[in-house]
Amino acid sequence: MTHPQIPVSLDEARPHLRPLLRGRWHVEMPRLQAEIQGASYDGHQAAMSFSHDAVVLLGYDLPGGTWQVGPGELATWKISFQEGLKIAIQNLVYVTAPSFHAMKSGAVVGDWPDGYDASRILLPDVMRQCGLDDDLIMMVPSRRAGILVAPASDLDAQLWMLGCSRQLIEEQG
Repeated sequence: MTHPQIPVSLDEARPHLRPLLRGRWHVEMPRLQAEIQGASYDGHQAAMSFSHDAVVLLGYDLPGGTWQVGPGELATWKISFQEGLKIAIQNLVYVTAPSFHAMKSGAVVGDWPDGYDASRILLPDVMRQCGLDDDLIMMVPSRRAGILVAPASDLDAQLWMLGCSRQLIEEQG
């Protein structure tokens, strides 16, 4: 399904494309709804698996929110999902300044005021600017709760990160 505010021209749409890291339910829910209703399902979501419980989607950034880009838009623009994702990641890099806050625990929290916090885990160069000089362990407890980052060698920071994640999940789902 297309959205009336998504341009037909790739040149017009290009600066507004963003990667979306979301729970797998974003693609499974429509499939299950079709199955329950006895309808056919054409897999209309343009998505790529990220992990067993997360997917990467393409989004079109609108002033009031983000609309998922589907195969119809990709076909109209004559690009593949991978080409769209490359554009979207470049756009997110362009609008992302490092925004990390150190915690007493040794962990850091990265947060941005635009709703793409979780998606920034796809930006390794940005994550490397978090101020930690170790291998990193990252958690995304909620897509708008920021990214929690701890050094791989610091068990106390990782334990704090787990406790913080538990609290954020209870508060924000």
